[in-house]
Amino acid sequence: MRKFLAIALILFSALAKIQGQPLTALPSTVLLTEVAGATGTFNITASSTTWTIIDDATWLSVSPATGTTDALITVTAEANLSVTSRSAIVTISGTGGVTDQIVTVTQAGTVTLSVAPSTISLLAASGSNSSFNVTSNTSWTISDNGTWLDVSPVSGSNNLAVTVTANSANSSPTPRSATVTVSATGATDQTVTVTQAGTVTLSVAPSTI
Repeated sequence: MRKFLAIALILFSALAKIQGQPLTALPSTVLLTEVAGATGTFNITASSTTWTIIDDATWLSVSPATGTTDALITVTAEANLSVTSRSAIVTISGTGGVTDQIVTVTQAGTVTLSVAPSTISLLAASGSNSSFNVTSNTSWTISDNGTWLDVSPVSGSNNLAVTVTANSANSSPTPRSATVTVSATGATDQTVTVTQAGTVTLSVAPSTI
């Protein structure tokens, strides 16, 4: 009888060990892009258990949400309009007292940067000025390649109007141009072309003959 109980105990322990890991989820981290409809996947391996999935984010959907066998799980995100990344915890639970599995889903933030208008015309005179608008949700800086052009401000954040001013007259009859570049980390550079008109002179001498 004792021998039978010992064997039963050994078998029970072995079975407990086998049943202790009938549910896994890999990979444990999923990265998504910032766009609406961005998807990622992870694999569930299951045996002798019925599993269900819940998550803690309103912006994330999971499919399928329940099952009894191995499955490929797809997570789908809404657009992340914030510059900051965000994360959600996906919890996979199984019947039979198995250990919950956790998958962390992280969605990248969105950096927006645009300028309008993209071309500006200035008069030939010194002090001629105009402006363009920067639309963004982050910090940005400005550079330009025209020694004859002043830009203000040269840095900022979010939405702001930027003024460009010719610091000298264009005495040449040929117009001249400069490129103003607006840059932000994580965004494509935006450019504005500023063109200053040339000066055409015409005189006669003497005025009487």
